[in-house]
Amino acid sequence: RDTIYRLARSTKDFRACHALLAEQGIERSPLSYPTVMALRGDVLMGCLSRIPSETAVIAGPLAVSSARPLITVMRLIEAWDGVLWRAGVRSYHFGIQLPEHKAWLAIIEKMGLQPYSQDEQVVWFRREMKARNHE
Repeated sequence: RDTIYRLARSTKDFRACHALLAEQGIERSPLSYPTVMALRGDVLMGCLSRIPSETAVIAGPLAVSSARPLITVMRLIEAWDGVLWRAGVRSYHFGIQLPEHKAWLAIIEKMGLQPYSQDEQVVWFRREMKARNHE
């Protein structure tokens, strides 16, 4: 079956995202616009939201429960980027939690992103979006 990537738009959608975050052991936090969902039929395969902030656009939390998490993560990011681009946003920040997600650092750096800040808990990146990816 095909996976559909779309915005969360109902209380039911947000409840499903919170349930997936809980299943993944991710601490409950507010989900903000945009929250993008990966759905295969009626099954939520992943979600990506925005951390509320007055000063910056910050991606997170991200949760994926699929057999091919890298593909789902990449497609969630593409869908999220598209929503932000259409809203006029050209860059955003995201953090990788250490040590539990350290394996993602090599993947992100292979994509050409370098961290701008790091401590024992989080490595921070800034993603700049290009027009060709979203128009």
